[in-house]
Amino acid sequence: MTTIKLSTPVEHSGVTYSEITFDEPTVGDLAAADLVKGETHQMLAVLSSMSGVPIPALKKIKAKEFAKFSKAIDLGNEQEPTTGE
Repeated sequence: MTTIKLSTPVEHSGVTYSEITFDEPTVGDLAAADLVKGETHQMLAVLSSMSGVPIPALKKIKAKEFAKFSKAIDLGNEQEPTTGE
């Protein structure tokens, strides 16, 4: 689990988000990206699935802060080195 405190809280549907907690990604979280087009929308779908925060709320986060998410969250995209066996 990773929690990121927002420097500027965002509000959506009467809920204020001042921090967002992301669970370790599951295959289902990653598959959420397959349902939308565009790299940014795919990232939003994955982050929403991992955190339970609605996509419209995530869209209100400042871009500079949003960039921190990808650095702080391990999506498991890195390939394991092969041994040739």
